[in-house]
Amino acid sequence: MFFILISLIKKEGVIIHASSIITQKGLILFLGKENSGKSTIVNLLNKNFEIFSDDILALKIKNNNVYGFQLPIVEKDNNIIKRNRSYKVQSIFLIRKKNQIKIRYINDKTIKLTKLIQQIWTTKNLLRYNLKVAKKIIDLIDNFYILEFPKKNDVVNDFFLKYTSKA
Repeated sequence: MFFILISLIKKEGVIIHASSIITQKGLILFLGKENSGKSTIVNLLNKNFEIFSDDILALKIKNNNVYGFQLPIVEKDNNIIKRNRSYKVQSIFLIRKKNQIKIRYINDKTIKLTKLIQQIWTTKNLLRYNLKVAKKIIDLIDNFYILEFPKKNDVVNDFFLKYTSKA
């Protein structure tokens, strides 16, 4: 993993602890603390969306956009199809499991940066570099939300089918 980190440094990239799905408009990332539901939410959405990652992926900045790349590792879900391509990141959701679905847009860049940097794989020596890249990422991705969600397939799928048709 260290060699991947080093190669990403040359390309304005980071490794992030997140799950993600592929939509018609790009990737939706789900970030959260341990046991917040990153794998749960993509498994709930697997009916209507393809899972891109359920634990880890690389993000790279290219042409003023942020792209997600799969890493050559085995993830928690062994059924994820590894693709030799990237997808533009459409949205980032900070997630928590709750009894009902609730979404809130995050406008505050400090909150965005704090939450994003907590999920980036780093070392003490790379922290300054990763902070710089994280700042660029939050400047490039406007769709940044807090999402509370129940473990109910129909509720979560209905929400994301509506969200992806609007976004």
